Amino acid sequence: MTRTKIIVSIGPSTSDPKIIKELHMIGVDCFRINFSHGTPDDWNRYIDMIRSVEKEVDDQICILGDLRGPSIRLGELKENISISRGQKIIFSKDPSKGIPIDSEEFFKLSEEGDVLLMDDGRMRFEIISASSDLVEAIALTDGVLSSRKNINIKGKDLKGSILSERDYDAIKISVEKEITYIGVSHARARGDIEIVRRNIRLLGGNQKILAKIENRLSLENLSDIIEASDGVVIARGDLGMSIGLEEVPHIQERIVRESKRRGRPVILATQLLESMIRSPIPTRSEVQDIYNGVALGVDAMMLTGETAVGLYPVEAVKWLKRVVETSEARLSQERFIREEIKQPEDVLEKFLYGVVKLAESIKADIVIFSRSGNSAYKLSVFRPSVKIVCGTNNRDVYKALKILWGVDPVYVEENNYDEGLEKTVAQALDRKLVERGSLVIKSYARPQEDKYVVSVKRLL
Repeated sequence: MTRTKIIVSIGPSTSDPKIIKELHMIGVDCFRINFSHGTPDDWNRYIDMIRSVEKEVDDQICILGDLRGPSIRLGELKENISISRGQKIIFSKDPSKGIPIDSEEFFKLSEEGDVLLMDDGRMRFEIISASSDLVEAIALTDGVLSSRKNINIKGKDLKGSILSERDYDAIKISVEKEITYIGVSHARARGDIEIVRRNIRLLGGNQKILAKIENRLSLENLSDIIEASDGVVIARGDLGMSIGLEEVPHIQERIVRESKRRGRPVILATQLLESMIRSPIPTRSEVQDIYNGVALGVDAMMLTGETAVGLYPVEAVKWLKRVVETSEARLSQERFIREEIKQPEDVLEKFLYGVVKLAESIKADIVIFSRSGNSAYKLSVFRPSVKIVCGTNNRDVYKALKILWGVDPVYVEENNYDEGLEKTVAQALDRKLVERGSLVIKSYARPQEDKYVVSVKRLL
């Protein structure tokens, strides 16, 4: 199992329980559903497929649901439309008068001279006239328009509500179907995260929130957004269109460093293996990109179009795992960027930091039991050179832990901490997460009782 986790997007190319099962067996840690595409019936179908695989493999699977957020997208097209450079295009509220766009804000923001970006910047248009219901533009590149394609107005940020009616439906389904994470697209400030969390709570849910960093406002308010969320996703596609591609490498490192400082998991997404949408092998630059992500110490890497609509979804996952495994093996622990890791502050963090130092000094893996998973989150942030196995009696926590760097979660039906820890060790042995004859550090913490337990044991 890799320390850097793997998240894949479900779509037409993977809408088959057999493929989902194969991906799970290869080592996918979480499946993503993009609520920007499809209908509620499609979302339910994808979730039900994953649940059917859970029963087959006797495991609980982590699911991430990505909200659409305040984005601008094309409406439904009867068929794809090929566009040539220099061609005039009309975007309209009325589908009978041009390419449909279902966003009032698009027409309010559009001005003559603005540049429209689509398909991660591969398609560009310059606006030559704009009104309250029609925008005329000239294509600056060749390309193909398809339904629901995302549009950015270069240099302009959307100011509408963080949630659309579509997003309310998505949150409702997420809570009803008990998915693990909800992704907040185009988050701009702490308030956006709080609005989404409040709506989840009103429906009786406790889903964790991943903030997607993909515009200038999210960078201006980065610290607040990270603090308000349960983790972040570096959505490099829209981010690159917002700030410029040349800025992405530097900004990517900044987001990773800030997430580590604040003890939040961070996920790298977009175009990791873009060429594999149509090719059975990756490019050299894609392999280098993955290596760089591993060296940065991101918690997880996310495939999007590669597995949602690509021709080689299984091969893409195999390649991602292969490159991650090789990169982790070649990188010495010192090469992982650790200087930006959150420094321990309270008693619990200092205790767990001590556990890490002890484990590394005697080369012992760490086995813990945690009902809330909080100790596993904090241990993962320290990026130890040894394994972390975390047992929990909470199924939601078990699934959430799957995207954390270096954490192997184990589900045990035990409420007592001492018994839960022993059952975790037993399961870790059965699953070969730890080896007989090796040293392990067994530990748990109950801060509310000022109880901190640690012991060293050789497994016989």
